[in-house]
Amino acid sequence: DGTYAADLAPGGYELRVDTATFEPASADVTVSAGETTTEDLALTPRPTGTLTGTVTAGDPVEGVDLAFTYEADTGEEVVETVTTGPDGTYEATLPATTYRVTAESAAYDYSATVTVKPDETELYNIALVGPQVALSGVQAPAEAQAGETVTVEAMAANTGGNIAEDVALRVQTRAAVTPDVVAATVAPEDGTSAGEST
Repeated sequence: DGTYAADLAPGGYELRVDTATFEPASADVTVSAGETTTEDLALTPRPTGTLTGTVTAGDPVEGVDLAFTYEADTGEEVVETVTTGPDGTYEATLPATTYRVTAESAAYDYSATVTVKPDETELYNIALVGPQVALSGVQAPAEAQAGETVTVEAMAANTGGNIAEDVALRVQTRAAVTPDVVAATVAPEDGTSAGEST
């Protein structure tokens, strides 16, 4: 029925409501010893808006859960969760305010901020990014010739991207340009966590 009650020590307080569904509202309240203080707040519903788009990782991705979280000073509120369809598309109708949108699947973890505008339908596409890889210690043998394909040892660190699942790194070397510089490509395999070196 919308009622509330709180046992408080005598003094002055700010009563504040902050939620995705309603416009913020507040009131100053003074609590006196031995008395019951009544303070009502009239809340105004927020208008709604719609986000629609496609989640891709090169190609559209099916089965990605999108969670829209409203972040208030008093805590977080997950307002809506939707799942992408076979073509990677989604649609979410939400109270018009700012959200943190997270995209979760077996392979990716994405987070960004998005604002829903009142009485509007807005296109919001999400591009998931794979692991970002940094190579160190790549050095060809001293006898390597320019243009020659050689095998080298190197450290390959997965520095992130927004990939969530464990990956391993496979280093492929090609065409030494000079004896001490090797061009290399890296491809993910199973087994190495983000930030781990192999």
